[in-house]
Amino acid sequence: MRGRKSADACYNFALSGMTHANSNSNHNSNRLFESLIYIGIHELKRVGNRASFPPKYILQMMEKFAASGIGSIGDRMQGSSSSSSYSGTATATAAALYQLGGVCLEKKGYGDKVLLDQLRKGSFGFHSDRPLLWLWRFSARQKKITLSEYYEYSYRYLTKSTSKSKLMTSTSARRSKEHRDRPWHEIFSDVNRPIVVDVGSGMGASILNLASIHSHRKDEDTKKGGWSDDDDDSDSTRSRSRSSGEIFIDWSECNYVGADLNPSMASFGNGVVFRNEKMYNGRVSFFHMEALELLTKLQSYPGNIAMVMIHFPSPYRLMMAGGGGGGLEADTRSGNSQLPTSIGSGFMVSRGLLELISVLLLPKSNSVHSKDDAGVFLFQTKCEDVAVRVKTDCLSLRTMECISCKCPVKNIDRIYDDNGKREGKGNGIGNGRPKRVEEWMKIDPCAERAEGKMWSSIPLLPTKGRPETEVQCEYENTIVHRCMLRPRDY
Repeated sequence: MRGRKSADACYNFALSGMTHANSNSNHNSNRLFESLIYIGIHELKRVGNRASFPPKYILQMMEKFAASGIGSIGDRMQGSSSSSSYSGTATATAAALYQLGGVCLEKKGYGDKVLLDQLRKGSFGFHSDRPLLWLWRFSARQKKITLSEYYEYSYRYLTKSTSKSKLMTSTSARRSKEHRDRPWHEIFSDVNRPIVVDVGSGMGASILNLASIHSHRKDEDTKKGGWSDDDDDSDSTRSRSRSSGEIFIDWSECNYVGADLNPSMASFGNGVVFRNEKMYNGRVSFFHMEALELLTKLQSYPGNIAMVMIHFPSPYRLMMAGGGGGGLEADTRSGNSQLPTSIGSGFMVSRGLLELISVLLLPKSNSVHSKDDAGVFLFQTKCEDVAVRVKTDCLSLRTMECISCKCPVKNIDRIYDDNGKREGKGNGIGNGRPKRVEEWMKIDPCAERAEGKMWSSIPLLPTKGRPETEVQCEYENTIVHRCMLRPRDY
């Protein structure tokens, strides 16, 4: 494999979800990825300093290897051992690959000093912006799978249909069904740990990176975004963190579960877990599963639910004034035709789902009944009307309450306008609003806005725990609406 081909192969194999249930297949899969690292190092040594191999080729190699779930400094590919049949003075590591890439880029005069420093010091990896943007681009190209298509897949499996499904092969369908039916104690090494849930997890970057955070780390990756990493674990500290909108969770002590309707997304996440088994240590799993199905399964989970997260669900189409009837109808004139036609027709965050979340966040009956023992619900989206609707639906249940944020949004139109000025669009209050917001304001000029103490102006998760879509929003200068809720009066 010459040039960048080893990185391309590594990325494509990872996207295919190379993971198998038996240990021998898993070992062989890891040996394949280890071989690709060796080839990448060899090719960088061979052509990395040539003028015919420009910096963008080296960057793409680094980004694709990292997006494949290849760890940063100190991480080794699982399945390696001193008895490895591969030649060389040491087992291939991602750190060696990234450091060599940094050296080649520096020699070519590449100007991004921050990236060069990350590559040299080994802090570049799966959590970095550039690899996450590769994952976002892949996920954005995927066809949205509807509930009807998911149920069709389930029906084909249950009826043992011999026809090929458009979604999955019969083998992957069988493995997915077997995984969904496994009891919790077969999925996690310790089912008494609190669990973090990502509903509609996409590529799974958020919980994969949160699960890799070590206990009591003090670096910038864990401290940004309002997460408290204080050594003082007293009740007063916990209460102070929750009341100010900070997330006080020891990520290293949690289990993690994600689910997505797209089987390729779940397979990718499980592939990363299997290739880094020692790091995740039986604490992370992904399901090809519908949201309500996952939350129903979680009712039997023995431990507490620390957090339920919903990141950037596909929004419903705006309801526009109809024709002769004077009612409202979905706006089908433009935009993404794959979006749900209405709130009650295909939008993932239904009232029933929110009711189930509010129940799951309550501490188990055998735990101490303190408000800080209850879990939290984190919701974030790019669409202001969707954010307000979900928050309103949560509060209408009368079982949840908003958590005040440390850095609240004071004036959302001012933020839109400042954002528009940076892009040369805004020149006055409200003139920087996105098109969807403008349409929403025409429909309901008196609508509640995503501003005030319950809306956070800064990320709520650690920098290392951002989902891939949040990274894309930062690069595109897109406003993200975030709120956090918890159970009330239990």
